[in-house]
Amino acid sequence: MQLLSAYVARFTPRAREVHIDLTVLLFTLGIALFVSVLTGTAPAVARRENLITTLKEGSTQSTLGSARGKLRGALIVAQVAVSFLLLIGAGLTVRSLINLQRVDPGFRPENVLTVQFSLDFSRYTSDDKTLGFFDSLLEKVQALPGVTSAAAAGVFPLDKSPAFNNQFLIEGQQGNATEKPIAELNVITPGYLQVLAFRFSVVAISIRTINRRR
Repeated sequence: MQLLSAYVARFTPRAREVHIDLTVLLFTLGIALFVSVLTGTAPAVARRENLITTLKEGSTQSTLGSARGKLRGALIVAQVAVSFLLLIGAGLTVRSLINLQRVDPGFRPENVLTVQFSLDFSRYTSDDKTLGFFDSLLEKVQALPGVTSAAAAGVFPLDKSPAFNNQFLIEGQQGNATEKPIAELNVITPGYLQVLAFRFSVVAISIRTINRRR
C-alpha cells in the first residue's frame, strides 16, 4: 500500500488517505469463498452418473479419452506458459515502479504543497494587476503558520506542456525558422528556485539566456 500510495501521489493530492477497508476485504473474501464452493459442488450435484454405466462406457471411449487427454495436456502447458508470462510482466512492472521512485528529478518535492488556478482576465487586464495579485497572495501565504517560503510559477516541474516557448538563435550562428532551436520558457517569482531546491547548474543556463534576450 505504501508503494502504491507513493505512486498515486503523483496524480492526486489525497493519495495518502487510501487504505484497505477491513469490511470490504472480508466481504470480498466471503464472495470468493461462496463462488468457489458453488462452482466446485454444483457440477457434482447436477451430474449424477451411474457408476456401472460409466465403467461400461469406459472401454468404448478409450480412444476419445486419449484424444481429450492430449488436448487437456496441451491446454495445461499453455496455461502455465501464460501464467509465467504474466508473472514476469508483473515483476518487471514492480521493478520499474521501484526504479522510478529512486530517480532524482532535479529538485526536492518533499513538504511542498502546490495549487493551480486561473485568473479572471476580465479583472486582471494588465501586467501590473496580475503582479499585484501574486504579490498579495504570496505575502498572505508566507504569513500562514508552518509555511517557510512560497513562490509562484507559470507551470510546475514535470508538467506536460511549458508555460510558453519561443525560438532563439545563438549569437554568431545562422539558420532559418525551421532550423532554430526552441526553448521552453517559464515565468517564476523570486524564491521559486529556492522553494524547490533546484539544481542550479541546469536552471542557470535558461536564466542567463532569458536575461540576455531581454
